[in-house]
Amino acid sequence: MSKKAILKYVTTNGLMVTGEGLNKPTLCKVWFKVFVDDTVEVTVENTYTGNTIRRLGKKIISREELRNMPEDPYNSMVFNKAAFDLFGLSF
Repeated sequence: MSKKAILKYVTTNGLMVTGEGLNKPTLCKVWFKVFVDDTVEVTVENTYTGNTIRRLGKKIISREELRNMPEDPYNSMVFNKAAFDLFGLSF
């Protein structure tokens, strides 16, 4: 099995979030790992420990879906909300 080459990473700000799959409010980031084949692996990381929160799973989206996520150059919370919504998390 060959590994796919990683093109870049995109991440949210670290935010205190709650949701199903979390036992208590947790400081987290959503990471988007963009591969050269235009697929994107999305995971949630505990910002305190740096570990991926496996019980939240991972999502595979297209690079186009990542590009189409709402964002505002003057308000990073717009992108943050859309990213955490992928996992049913809220802040």
